[in-house]
Amino acid sequence: MRIPYLVRAVLVFLVVGLLTASLAGCINETDTEVKERKEREVVQDRLAAEIDRRKFNSSKSETGDTAFSEDTSATSDTATQPGELFMVGNDQEVFGGGRPTTVELRESSTVTEVWTYHWNGGAGAPAGTITLTAADGTVYGPWKATALNKVYWVAKPNVVLPAGAYTVTDSDPGTWAQNAGTGGQGHTWAKGSASK
Repeated sequence: MRIPYLVRAVLVFLVVGLLTASLAGCINETDTEVKERKEREVVQDRLAAEIDRRKFNSSKSETGDTAFSEDTSATSDTATQPGELFMVGNDQEVFGGGRPTTVELRESSTVTEVWTYHWNGGAGAPAGTITLTAADGTVYGPWKATALNKVYWVAKPNVVLPAGAYTVTDSDPGTWAQNAGTGGQGHTWAKGSASK
């Protein structure tokens, strides 16, 4: 039995259309996927730049050039990049169970972002809250964080904090990344600028 030409053409058109739609669904990203991918790329670029900067500083200090060296201890409070207020962390293997982290602001600062890292074996963790507590007991936050790439939490408080010591706490210390390099303190960093 022969299938009429018109019927065959319609069947071929339908099959090609279905295959094209199926492939397009596999290839095209949704707006949310594009946004998440771009956020991951930004975070990965920032981390790569931080790792490169630390390697550069390490090589300079080995040659005796101390102009570029920095304190990378667990309680480092040195602003190491434009906009960075503090950074406690490293690029070594991490484990969960981060303890509250002690940091210091050397001058009054507008804090625009506070980050914590939740590797959790690559699974990350749903975003919770981040809080800063001043040495005098004043509590700033908790601020609701959003998760980037599942493993980075960022809160955007946009608050002015006076100079002084602070303790950063995270609502999920079980997944908060830490290691021997930070003395068990959770990995955290903040962005912002000095306030006038």
